Amino acid sequence: MIINSTPLIYLAKINRLDLLNKLWNNLQAPEEVRKECVEVGKDKGYTDAYSLEKFFDKYVKVHKLSEEENVKLLRIAEEFNIDLGEAAVIVLAKKKEENEILMDDSRARRTAKIMGLKPRGTLYIILRAVKRSIISKQEAKELLEELISKNFYISIKVYVNFLEQLEKI
Repeated sequence: MIINSTPLIYLAKINRLDLLNKLWNNLQAPEEVRKECVEVGKDKGYTDAYSLEKFFDKYVKVHKLSEEENVKLLRIAEEFNIDLGEAAVIVLAKKKEENEILMDDSRARRTAKIMGLKPRGTLYIILRAVKRSIISKQEAKELLEELISKNFYISIKVYVNFLEQLEKI
């Protein structure tokens, strides 16, 4: 599974990075995502950047993109007005022939869909953890509330949809 920075950052904020390595044993990210999560995070004084650094070192295979792939990601970022990290995730997923990717930004998710990918987000991770009996439905609700308290933005429609999906499990 190829992952972008937002799910990593928010799971770090709520101390639940463990969900990722319990759900996937092949986490991958482009170098741009690691830089955003770790180096930029440290520069900005975010304490979760240190837990992200340890997580990357232990669980995430980081890929350096080629010059040609960097040209592609720059074109995608500019054309669709998305961040370089998000564009790098899309380019890496296409290169690795991965269908599903983890990212939260709505514009980047639309771009990924246009590129033939299936973007999933942080809430998908929580729902999948419930389906796999890693956490309970109650824990999932508590994690959702904790995410929101850490400034994780979701619309009311997405919030309601999450609760509906949770009840179906």
